[in-house]
Amino acid sequence: MAPPLPYLFLVLHIFPIIVCFPSSLLGDGCNRTSIRFLALGDWGGLPRAPYSTHIEQTTAREMGLAAQEMGADFVLALGDNFYFKGVRSVDDPRFQETFEHVFTAPSLNIPWYVVAGNHDHIGNVTAQIAYSRHYYELNFAVPGSGVTVTVLMLDTILLCGNSDDQADGQPRGPANALAATSQLQWLQSRMAASKARFLLVAGHYPLWSVGVHGPTACLVKDLHPLLVKYRATAYICGHDHNLQYLEESGVGYVVSGAGNFMSDSTRHQKKVPPGSLKFFRGHPLSQGGFAHIEVTEEQMVVTFLQRHIPSSALNGSKPRRTSDRSMADTGVLESLLQRVEKVDGGVDSQDVAVILGVDHQVIVGAVKSLQSLGDVIEAEQRSSKHWELTAEGGEIAEKGSHEAQVFNAIPEDGLPQSQLMVESIEDTVRDKLLLVKGGQSSQLVEKDRNELKKRKLLTEVTVKSYWITKGGSFSTTITKQETELTPEMIARFTEMPTNNFIESSFWNFDSLFQPQQHPARDQHDTFFISGDYLERVKKVHSEGGYGSQGVFRNETLDATHLAEFHQIEGVVADYGLTLGDLMGILHQFFTKLGITKLRFKPAFNPYTEPSMEVFSYHEGLKKWVEPSHNTQALRAAHYISLEGETKRVKDGWIEEERKPTMIKYGINNIRELVGHKVNLQMVYDSPICRLDS
Repeated sequence: MAPPLPYLFLVLHIFPIIVCFPSSLLGDGCNRTSIRFLALGDWGGLPRAPYSTHIEQTTAREMGLAAQEMGADFVLALGDNFYFKGVRSVDDPRFQETFEHVFTAPSLNIPWYVVAGNHDHIGNVTAQIAYSRHYYELNFAVPGSGVTVTVLMLDTILLCGNSDDQADGQPRGPANALAATSQLQWLQSRMAASKARFLLVAGHYPLWSVGVHGPTACLVKDLHPLLVKYRATAYICGHDHNLQYLEESGVGYVVSGAGNFMSDSTRHQKKVPPGSLKFFRGHPLSQGGFAHIEVTEEQMVVTFLQRHIPSSALNGSKPRRTSDRSMADTGVLESLLQRVEKVDGGVDSQDVAVILGVDHQVIVGAVKSLQSLGDVIEAEQRSSKHWELTAEGGEIAEKGSHEAQVFNAIPEDGLPQSQLMVESIEDTVRDKLLLVKGGQSSQLVEKDRNELKKRKLLTEVTVKSYWITKGGSFSTTITKQETELTPEMIARFTEMPTNNFIESSFWNFDSLFQPQQHPARDQHDTFFISGDYLERVKKVHSEGGYGSQGVFRNETLDATHLAEFHQIEGVVADYGLTLGDLMGILHQFFTKLGITKLRFKPAFNPYTEPSMEVFSYHEGLKKWVEPSHNTQALRAAHYISLEGETKRVKDGWIEEERKPTMIKYGINNIRELVGHKVNLQMVYDSPICRLDS
């Protein structure tokens, strides 16, 4: 079995997409059921040694592995294949230095279909494209089926103009209007005639993009109506140096311009249709990226690949139609723990953020969450410094230095010799900034860094991160902590093992909110009464008698307590009752008495759990008093012998009627309600409390 790829990947989108196909498709025999290809843009290296960036080299290695493990029949090169001025001829050494010496994997020895970018057009663009025209058509058949795929390759620079000709980097119209019109007419005719189930269009400029360059007005005006009218499956492009997926009007828009360096700018996010952006990745320190596309009889799967990126999926769709998707949660916590497990000695949170393609603060939050679980991980805060481009530096990296822009502004018919002091220039400023942008600032000598810093094109940034290692209780799986009570927690009971003859006081008493000095804590605190007393109590209950006016309790008398009181009891039985239901019933009960300020407090009452006490605020006394002595949810085991079933739950409570009366009528001393000193006029004047239905 072949070893697994050293990266995880993101399946971004699935589209459900002669009668000719390249001979490479025959290599797997009759078992082939799909067409597979790679899409890569903006991979053009550097115009001076070493002629390639670290990101381009990494991307090339990953493309080779992807082609080997996932399969690839050809490559779509989406423009800006040779920075910054293309190539001069078919013998230009850049073909070897930037292309052949970089994309060396045998699995990439497959056809490369090329469209030109704005930088390619500065040089000899026909030297790159071995066709009589700058735009052409590719047709393929999915093996073993009648399903066809058409790819229409556009020269968007020929159609819209060169963005490098303008200071703001936006094309302002074609250099040859007749050629642009001819290409547009060709495109419309081919789309109208296409019977392919999967109709793709590829070019360099993006139609929709949130990146530095943003939407291309020319394509929005001329190409967008055709894509919608002829129900194209997708438009694939580069130009913006990141990975994006957008969807609008049933058409997918794939931006794969991350072959040479990355940009995280989303400055044009408000210029794309609302809700169209489904995915974006462009961290400047990440390792580039590209797209792998597989077309089967029923669907087209677009997979963005980037080294060490965790996988998620967006699923579902139909041929040349809109599609349903659901992003799968990758789990930053689990990804972080897996990374810590694989790397001996620990990992840096900043590196993990780059590898996972998320903001560093997301990783910091994950570290804090794991720390709250105990010693799962150990995290030591550290500080490090690195160089970043300023806003002006980023603009120069994209468009060239101010000197180069002035030089490029010279018209083709030239200027007087007195105004033109050199015949050509090498934009070393931009080259240095691109090294920083590509995460290779270490290749700059200190003199270069200081010069760029002095020009305010470069700044040194101090980043605080965490060095994360395994803790004593390290595990790659995290048990989700409960954050809220559920009915199952509140109203369900589990019998404890009966063979535990010794149990800790915590479970026996503290967990039941039993006071420290409660008599029930002492197993020897048992009282015995004579048979005579027992018979007299029994007779009073069965036959009646004399004695206390109500319930008697040995209480210390004060403003809110008497030794005797009248008691109200209530019981509610139903299926699925919880303690919350009991709290609601009590709240309604007291509200109808005019008492609205209530508090519920957990309490211990023998043989009932859970139990609680109810307190109400007394405005006259300015304190909370207890009108309800005992409220509890009774489990089925308490009354199974009476009812013969175990499914119903009972809520019960006991109220003392005098304290609610005090609160209702604003009485501050309970003795004003009982005894020979009661103010009878107050009794006559106070209306009877009614419980409204």
